[in-house]
Amino acid sequence: MKVLERQLKTLGSEKTSAERTLRQAKKLLDDKRKEILEREGSKESEAAKRIQRLQQAEEAAETMKIEYDQTKQDVTDSYRAYEELEPHVQQARSNVENEERRLHVIQSKIHSLESGPGDSLAVFGQRVPQLKRLVDNHQRRFHGPVKGPIGSFLKIAPGKEAFGKLAELGMGTGVLDRFIVTNDNDRKVLQSLRGQAGCTSDCGIYQVSISSGRYAIPGPPVDGIETIASTFNISDDIVFNCLVDNCKIEERALSRSKQESEEKLLIHQDGRNRIRGNIKSVHFLPKGDHWEVNKSGSVSMMANEKELRQSVGLDRSAALQEAKNEADHVNSTLRVLRQEHGRLEHEHREFQKAWNKAKNQLNSLTSKINATADTISAIKEEEGMADNFDTDTSEFEEEITKAQTSLDGIQENISEVQWKINAKAPQLDETRSRIDELSKRTQRVQQELIEASNTLSTYMAGQTQREEKLQKKREKVEQYKAIIEQQQAKIAKISADCQVCLKQARTLAYGRIRNQELEERQKRGENIASEDLEISQPADQELEKIEIMDVTNTTQWYHVKIERLKKKIEEEKRHRNADKEDEIVARQKYERAKMTYEAKKDQLDEIANLKAKLNKDVSERRERWKRFRGHIARTTSIKFDEILNLKGSSGTVEYNHEEQTLNLVVQKDSADQNSQQSDVKALSGGERSFATIALLMALGESIETPFRIMDEFDVFMDPVARKLTIQQLIETAKTFQNRQFIFITPQDVSSVNSDPMVKILKMTPPARNTLVGGPSQQTLTFTQSQQA
Repeated sequence: MKVLERQLKTLGSEKTSAERTLRQAKKLLDDKRKEILEREGSKESEAAKRIQRLQQAEEAAETMKIEYDQTKQDVTDSYRAYEELEPHVQQARSNVENEERRLHVIQSKIHSLESGPGDSLAVFGQRVPQLKRLVDNHQRRFHGPVKGPIGSFLKIAPGKEAFGKLAELGMGTGVLDRFIVTNDNDRKVLQSLRGQAGCTSDCGIYQVSISSGRYAIPGPPVDGIETIASTFNISDDIVFNCLVDNCKIEERALSRSKQESEEKLLIHQDGRNRIRGNIKSVHFLPKGDHWEVNKSGSVSMMANEKELRQSVGLDRSAALQEAKNEADHVNSTLRVLRQEHGRLEHEHREFQKAWNKAKNQLNSLTSKINATADTISAIKEEEGMADNFDTDTSEFEEEITKAQTSLDGIQENISEVQWKINAKAPQLDETRSRIDELSKRTQRVQQELIEASNTLSTYMAGQTQREEKLQKKREKVEQYKAIIEQQQAKIAKISADCQVCLKQARTLAYGRIRNQELEERQKRGENIASEDLEISQPADQELEKIEIMDVTNTTQWYHVKIERLKKKIEEEKRHRNADKEDEIVARQKYERAKMTYEAKKDQLDEIANLKAKLNKDVSERRERWKRFRGHIARTTSIKFDEILNLKGSSGTVEYNHEEQTLNLVVQKDSADQNSQQSDVKALSGGERSFATIALLMALGESIETPFRIMDEFDVFMDPVARKLTIQQLIETAKTFQNRQFIFITPQDVSSVNSDPMVKILKMTPPARNTLVGGPSQQTLTFTQSQQA
């Protein structure tokens, strides 16, 4: 393109020079002709007339030449416009044809629904009912089960109707009309039946293996969010497993809005975005757009251009109405497309007419120019035969002809170069866009490489520590294995004892049940034979029929309870034997026992109410405690970051309340995210000391202790960090007037100014340090009153 632009610039200069030469030649010719006319003295002479006719012919030729150039440009422009509009016309024609085919399919579907005997399978595809009948009629040819269409096994779960269309979109196109087979033979047979039914791209096939039972998949990660699997009730296990394997229905979430989906599912962890749970993509209403998180942690958004439609869970009348609504929509779209196609066709014909008209005009001008050139030649021949040779202007005319020829050649070259430039422009734009795309991709790849390099560095830094931990874990696993073997031996012994006890318990239960049956028979007045009263050993089959009751108490508890009941029985027997003759005493005991029972019952109700209130109070206290704990965690992290900011760093404190641990994340340069370290051991001694002081100061604001003492906290710090730390400690201590802070350091604190709240106590150095000139230890004491 640059070469062509340079050529065009050079040709422009040459054109200017040629036009200047042509003007000079014409001026010389006009001057010569004026000289001849003045010498002849009269315009009525033959030479004057000839010159005048020649001048008129040349002026007409010049005018026609200009018109010829303009007409030639019009031919080029109209042809280019005609060619450029041709693809748009073809695209418009293709759009109309596609919509007409789509309308034909919908009309066929409507016809099938209206004329068919209640066949609701037509909602999934025009040829689905015919293929279903063929499959049913050729069941003997199949070796395994054939399920289909898939849409007939799906129903929308109650209360989730709003997500029906979104769930169908999330599964993808061409799923509801598919059939499922389980072996190669059935696939071949079904392919043959598809050909008989006239199926091309519809009524596809999934081949799966039969699994034992339905897959266990996780539910939605949070309330208010659904998945495709939770939106549909799928009646068949094979269909359910097939959709899990091929459509990932448990990994596609559905939400009512983009904002709600991001608030509930998008989380930021370890400096990267990710989706909660095992969700891979999130579709949301109202248009069916979806977003997902790629491997680098960035969120990408994809718009849906298809119209949401629903086939699952509709009855025949609803499906028919849906198809008619879709047909109306297609008709409306088709009218717009036809109008656009008609407009483009009209413009296309107008450009073609203009092109033909310009070509005819160009041909007419060519004929006129040739005729004028013949006239000029004839006049020049007359001039050559004249006796007056002083009127010869052929030399000047020849110069004009050369200049005009040169100008025409340059103009043609300019047109050719301009044509090439116009032809290269789309390719240049495409190349520039591709270069921009490659540049952005290169920058993104470089950024990912930097992140991967940082991740690798962090990983390698902790590799040795992880290997040591792994070795310890392996040793623990071996210990656990030995313990498991011992426990398994104990379990086997206990199981054998349990079987013996179980048999004894069932035997006792069998005797109890038999005695209850005999008592009922006696109550009914039936005669009981002597052989029925004999105790017989039950068969194992009868013992197996006795159900096992689940108990929560231990055997010892039941032994104690039995002994206690036996004692009560003996005591009750003694009481009854003593009072059986005294009805009044028995009546009084009954009334006392009843009053005691009612009092105990009221007390029990009161205890139950008190228990409920206590449980509610405990729950409220626990929630309040969690809020306090969260507030302390947030304030500690904020204060930790503020203190690190004094040194140009930043960081956070990550609490894990479930495991009762905390982790420090320190970014050495707050402007460089790549300097972030989640392992404090990777920091230098001074950085680790400063981070530790920042953590202690952040935690101290939430700790209500009257005294706080720090000993030799700055021995590994550089002078800048030491000065910032001491200054921050003093400022923090002054804000807590009801506490006392004591800081012990062997370093020089002469830069610290004393005031009524700050005391500097210098301890007497040990004798050995004094001899060798070592640093003396000093203590900062902060008091909030006259007392130290």
